[in-house]
Amino acid sequence: MQAPISDSVIVMEKEFRSKQSHQDDITCLTKVSDSEFITSSKDKSFKIWDKHIQGCRYTIETHEPLHTLAITGENLNLLISGLGEMDFMVFGL
Repeated sequence: MQAPISDSVIVMEKEFRSKQSHQDDITCLTKVSDSEFITSSKDKSFKIWDKHIQGCRYTIETHEPLHTLAITGENLNLLISGLGEMDFMVFGL
């Protein structure tokens, strides 16, 4: 059984060096909940990180490098990412 993680824990991607970590520069980081955050990267992926498992919970692969991201919508259920050249993508969370 794992001990609970303190709210003051800071998780660094370098601690997760594995196939789960980003393979290129991280371009944005946004809080999803008290225990999760999402990153976007030039490696053409979003990753949802969870402090309780101390690792990547999900990876969403795209067709272009990601430059920025934001979570929006009435229920904070939309993820919008800028791709460059005035393109963007919208995902449902």
